[in-house]
Amino acid sequence: MVADSAIEVEVAFAKPDEQVILSVKAPEGITVREAIEKSGILQRFPELEIDEITPPHMPAGLLA
Repeated sequence: MVADSAIEVEVAFAKPDEQVILSVKAPEGITVREAIEKSGILQRFPELEIDEITPPHMPAGLLA
């Protein structure tokens, strides 16, 4: 991934009793998976499995 400018992305996760949105400064071209990993959300919610966040099981979305 080669990029020359930074962007800010938000990674969100919600459970019935807790919701969180984490901001991440990242280079342009960051992937959804990279943003999730960089955000620290996997440490905060250990029940999330990054290997399940790939097609065809993609419980992740992208808004621009």
